[in-house]
Amino acid sequence: MSAFFESATPERGHQTTRVVQSVGQDIRYAVRGLRRRPGFALSATLTIGVGIGALASVLSVVSAVLLRPAPYPTADRIVQIEQVVDGRPRDEVSTLDVRALSEGSASLSHVTIAWFSEASVAGDGLPERARRVYTDSQAFAMLGVRPLIGRLPTKADEALDADPVVILGHRLWSERFGSDPAVIGRAIRIDGRPSTVIGVMPAGFAYPAPYWAGGDLWLLRGPSHPSWPATRAGFTLGFGLLEKGRTLVRAQAEADAVAAALDARYPDSNGPIGLRLTGFAADVRAEARPRLLLILGAASVLFLIVCVNVVNLLIGRGLDRQRELAARVALGAGPARLVRQLLTETAVMFLTGGAVGLLAAVQGSRLMAAVQSLSIPRMDEASVDGTVVIVTIAVTMIAAAIVGLVPAWQGVRSGLSGLAGSDVRSASQGRRWRHLQRTLIAVEVGLALVLLSGAGVLLEGARTLARTDPGFDVSGLMRARITLPPESYATANEQHVFYDRVLARVRSALGVTAVGLVDVPPGVGGRGGPSISVAGDPTPTSIRDLRPSDVRLVSVGYLETLGLAAQSGRVFSASDASLPVAVVNETFARRYQSGATAVGRRVRVRLGADVTDLTAFTIIGVVPDVREKTVYEPPPPTVYLPFTQAGSSRTSLLRMSLLVRSPRPPADLEFLVRRAIADADAGLAPSDLVAMRDLLAAELSLNRINLALLAVLAVVSLCLAVLGVYAVTAHGVRQRTREMGIRLALGDSPRGLQLRLLREGVLLVTVGLASGGIAAVWTAGLLRSAVYGIDRTSPVTFAGAGLVLAAAVLFGCYLPARHAAQIDPVAALRAD
Repeated sequence: MSAFFESATPERGHQTTRVVQSVGQDIRYAVRGLRRRPGFALSATLTIGVGIGALASVLSVVSAVLLRPAPYPTADRIVQIEQVVDGRPRDEVSTLDVRALSEGSASLSHVTIAWFSEASVAGDGLPERARRVYTDSQAFAMLGVRPLIGRLPTKADEALDADPVVILGHRLWSERFGSDPAVIGRAIRIDGRPSTVIGVMPAGFAYPAPYWAGGDLWLLRGPSHPSWPATRAGFTLGFGLLEKGRTLVRAQAEADAVAAALDARYPDSNGPIGLRLTGFAADVRAEARPRLLLILGAASVLFLIVCVNVVNLLIGRGLDRQRELAARVALGAGPARLVRQLLTETAVMFLTGGAVGLLAAVQGSRLMAAVQSLSIPRMDEASVDGTVVIVTIAVTMIAAAIVGLVPAWQGVRSGLSGLAGSDVRSASQGRRWRHLQRTLIAVEVGLALVLLSGAGVLLEGARTLARTDPGFDVSGLMRARITLPPESYATANEQHVFYDRVLARVRSALGVTAVGLVDVPPGVGGRGGPSISVAGDPTPTSIRDLRPSDVRLVSVGYLETLGLAAQSGRVFSASDASLPVAVVNETFARRYQSGATAVGRRVRVRLGADVTDLTAFTIIGVVPDVREKTVYEPPPPTVYLPFTQAGSSRTSLLRMSLLVRSPRPPADLEFLVRRAIADADAGLAPSDLVAMRDLLAAELSLNRINLALLAVLAVVSLCLAVLGVYAVTAHGVRQRTREMGIRLALGDSPRGLQLRLLREGVLLVTVGLASGGIAAVWTAGLLRSAVYGIDRTSPVTFAGAGLVLAAAVLFGCYLPARHAAQIDPVAALRAD
């Protein structure tokens, strides 16, 4: 037995050596072959590089958003807690839910909240706004991230009689405090109240980011804090950490039991409220998935076009190598050896192109990371990481293997037919391969039409949205958000006094033509839902008995600031501050008053959480419609109420938006607003000072991202289609030089020969457009479902895309056809 192993082991070693040597020989031969045809090698490598670069760039975003774990050591065990109302989950929970789950779930070791708002950090100069997150010590224990300097909070820091402490984010520490380590132990004023800095978190830490707005500082206010409302109304994010060895299924069963107990203790008139445990930010990623898969699909179509182009290039090269392959067969190369050599050549070409594509993707991912998206989280983290590299290499090798089968099969058939010495058989096979090339070109044209028409659909949608009237004049209009600390402005009267001071100071400034306050500014979101009842409606017993309407709390002068004049009745005046009056929009009057005059009628509005607690208001005016939610949604029925009528039940008065209309430059307006707020309260500063024109444009950012990416892919696919047609047609002209010389010698005119080749191109374009048109219509349906604001697609869009593609492709066919018409018959007949 030992003798057997002693004799077998060297033999296996020799076989391995021979295989390695043979593969190395194939690679060297492939490299030499590409060097002998630098034009072919360069065009094939660049074509592959374009496809791989586009695919890897999109994969870098997909990896960052959908695959990359959150930047916390325990990210795989972090779960999000959501409420389920009427069978639909929503990401907000109540502090009662979090507190009960902390006590009633053995599978969750830590349960915490994240409630973020804004705060004013006072110091030298005007106060600065910062993103504040209220949480507790459980959050830091759950996340497992250590501070850069200082310490993490403990349970003792949460005690009501303890001195308030704060943890700073790295950005705020470096920009506001100059990265001074001595900030630890220092008292800083947040919303006018002193807090002691106990720690600074490392760069990149921004809990609850990366999927939600990140924090600049963290204050301790756990779910048991008495300031939180004792209701099950959801308003905060909830998170938990699974115990090691516990499953999400078991934790969900415990959450179901907790929710049932809460329903029994705090019954809700709208029905039971469930609790749902999901992976960290699973719903946020799910919302972004269709948009990302849309762009990934477009990049995949482009890569298919690249593969078709490369196949055509390889087929053309194979037709030119028939004698070479026949000679190799004559010298003893078997079919398997020939296939391996040709597959190796294709693999070398794809790997070279893949390397070029990955280098291009590094820059492409940086460009995509620089795009600001309101709807795709973590897009700024796009990079060519290990996952992207591995997936790209795998796709490259699979594509090389599939694409390489075609020239390998062609090479074997060409080599064997050349060995048989049959010119007729070789010519017949050459015609069959050229038929395959033309078929592939038709496929390529169809795929290019899909991308080009998709870009046209997005462009049509973008143009439609750009022409959409938001319902108010955005020129010279600036918005600033004001957030009041509830500790300093606990009563409605205190809030009203502060806002009146700010309005008076801004209104008296030079150049200000109008100023107003609103709880939710138009065109940038806000929630509408069952909230009103009109005359004739039954007394509501549940939320299902109410009619949907948006409710806006506004100041006197707000409607005028938007440029809205009453269509009937009047708008608010100073004398209405203490009166239960309302102004409605035209959609409200048309839908709920059946065309009758709305002025003088009464509407009952839900201002609190209790659906049976409605406040009656008398309608004093009707104003034009404003696109309150987004610029791509129809105006909803809207009721405008004086913000002084909200009472203490509307906590939304703690966050209001100030709208200022003035021809002054934005920088001047920003300083004016900051100074006015600082004069009213030296410890406060506004946030998000931005022109309304820019704010509305930001709402269309997702459409612009989709349009820009798909447009780039479409233009590249168009260029590839033109180059593919040109390459195949030019190669066919070279292959058929003798045939064309004979036709010319027998009396065929150069123009007739040129028209013959153009007719072949027209046939390819027609077949490609017909097959691609069906896929393009189907793709347009996907775009309408995945992209905001696209309600319909005009046939002109498809016709325009088809005409552009047809003209470009026929131009690529015209150039070789013109060259064929200039062939000298005598020289062609003498050519070998």
